[in-house]
Amino acid sequence: MKFDNRRIEDLIYEEEYVESLRYIECTFYNCQFLDTKMKNCNFDNCQFINCTFRNLQFEVCRFLNCAFTECNLIGINWAEIQGRSAIFFPAKFMKECVIKYNNFMDMQLISFDFSGSTIHDTYFQECDLTKANFKNVNFSNSLFQNCDLKEADFREAHNYSIDISSNNIKRAKFSYPDVVNLLSTLDIKIE
Repeated sequence: MKFDNRRIEDLIYEEEYVESLRYIECTFYNCQFLDTKMKNCNFDNCQFINCTFRNLQFEVCRFLNCAFTECNLIGINWAEIQGRSAIFFPAKFMKECVIKYNNFMDMQLISFDFSGSTIHDTYFQECDLTKANFKNVNFSNSLFQNCDLKEADFREAHNYSIDISSNNIKRAKFSYPDVVNLLSTLDIKIE
């Protein structure tokens, strides 16, 4: 079933099996996608505002150029949607979102905007985050491993933990006092 240029409000998929849906240039408001398996579904150039995505399973699905604002994104494996060989990321930005238990692995996130979000228990591995915007992000228990963070913006971000020996942070922007967190992996004492 195909939906073009629609405004979709209060849609709820909970513990369902959803198959062969195609949404093009649709705007979703206050929708919930909870513990649902999606197969052969496409979301192209869609906007999600104040929506919740929790523990979704994807099989041959595509999100392309989607925008997430003030959404709850819980337990999402973005690499499962993108695919290891893809050169694009499924979303344009994730602004002011709650991002918990997400996995970003081997992804191209150049100039990606996470600004104002809360990122908890999330894993970034082997990602290109060059010029990514993490301004005003509150991190907790999130890990960056072997990521390219060149020119990324962490100003006013809090509680990040970045191992400077395994991530490229050349010309990245940080603000005081949180920049001191970069020293936490060096086994040194600061007095």
